[in-house]
Amino acid sequence: NPKGFSFYIFNSKIFSAIFNLNGEFLCINPLEEIHFKLFELNLDPDCIKMAITSSPYLPGFVELFRRADVLQKEIAVSNPDIEKLNLLKKIYFFSRPKFFSDGSTLPFARFVNYYESKTKSHAVLSYRLRDDLEQQIKFMFPLLQEKQNKNFDYVKGPFDVEFCKIDHKKDIEFLNSSNYYLLYQGEIADKQWNKLRLKENFMPIIPNIEYRLNQINGLEEVLDFLKQIFENSNFEEYIMNLATKIVSFENLEDFLSIKDELYLIRTQIFPNDKILLFNLAEALKMIYYFANVHQELPSDILQLFRKVRNRYSHSKIHIEEIYNLGNTIKIHMFIKAGEIVSCFITEARSIWNINIQYPPDANNALEFEKEYRKYLKEQHKLIDKGLANQNERIMLEFLEKLLEERIFYNEQKNRLDELIEALKPNLEVMSSKFEEKRRGIPFHMKLPYWFRRIVEIIKLPELVDFIENILDKLKK
Repeated sequence: NPKGFSFYIFNSKIFSAIFNLNGEFLCINPLEEIHFKLFELNLDPDCIKMAITSSPYLPGFVELFRRADVLQKEIAVSNPDIEKLNLLKKIYFFSRPKFFSDGSTLPFARFVNYYESKTKSHAVLSYRLRDDLEQQIKFMFPLLQEKQNKNFDYVKGPFDVEFCKIDHKKDIEFLNSSNYYLLYQGEIADKQWNKLRLKENFMPIIPNIEYRLNQINGLEEVLDFLKQIFENSNFEEYIMNLATKIVSFENLEDFLSIKDELYLIRTQIFPNDKILLFNLAEALKMIYYFANVHQELPSDILQLFRKVRNRYSHSKIHIEEIYNLGNTIKIHMFIKAGEIVSCFITEARSIWNINIQYPPDANNALEFEKEYRKYLKEQHKLIDKGLANQNERIMLEFLEKLLEERIFYNEQKNRLDELIEALKPNLEVMSSKFEEKRRGIPFHMKLPYWFRRIVEIIKLPELVDFIENILDKLKK
């Protein structure tokens, strides 16, 4: 199981995501055939042990029940209406489901608390990423579409991260209940959505990429990461000097050195790379926050800090420019619970591409049999020489069996074609259309009532039908 904390969000009409809770996967509104999507992301579908759904009738949610029933393993599920889950429990008896609801902990991740709002429109996951920190990080996500309400009985805001759908441009103005927002497109038009500019407290959701979670307590815990993302850029030295001086601030002389570093950052060439600009804006936001936590900066330094942040502002990046980065990136989220969230973009590590030459199609299996068997022998020789993994031999054996099945199918098909060709001279095609035999009203229905009753009692109509069938067969 992949240890650590992260989440993936999928492209769907309703909010759909997977949270990695230190190796235990929680799926929210699972997609149909979600295992294919997980294979693409190099994730093991068997790690899914918990699920939350807005509707128990979603195909992906039912599939989790069915798979758990086949494997006879436990699964933890939740829905605002628990009674509806009892039907699935009766159908998939061997799945042994565990139910959890508002105010409870997750059965397979006891350190995670789950809460639902008063109208069940939203839900919250609250947990710590580190044992040495007391505060929990709170994620809020949409659940039901009816009666939107963000008031909870057991938990209060502000929330650290909120997943929010944008239906209108004005919705941006009401983002004030959480420290950071991950936005996804609702009914808002594509043109309006793409023209929206970023701000320091939100960015668009990029589907099918990893959001890596990190809980921090101070700026010193991020210094190594900052050095890594600004490496080989003209901002590396100045950002690192500024962050280090904020961390190790001791006397008034440090104010002058901080001011000098801000001037140097401000006079650098404006970056054309949108990823570098975004990371720079986030780094300045984080450094500015921690600079004001431990000491009060003089007014002239604060003013200069604001000018530097305005020069490299989030608002100079459109949502479209970040969204179009696609699955080539990875998001690192650094969260100080209840206070600040900073996101940084790095290039995603490429997943190995496995090239497999499948056997020829069943219709052409006999024609290309020799060529494909030659290919399989070459692959076996590579394994014998130690140039390939020994485990690949199992895959080659499977491909060989698949080839034999396709050859067998081809042979049987050819035999059937030969048989039909041999029988063609003796076959007579009567008609390709089905013509229903029309029959009039039975003869006895035209008789008076009492005569008709007598005929029916002695079953005379059945006798007439029987004789007619015999005559038809004799004619044929």
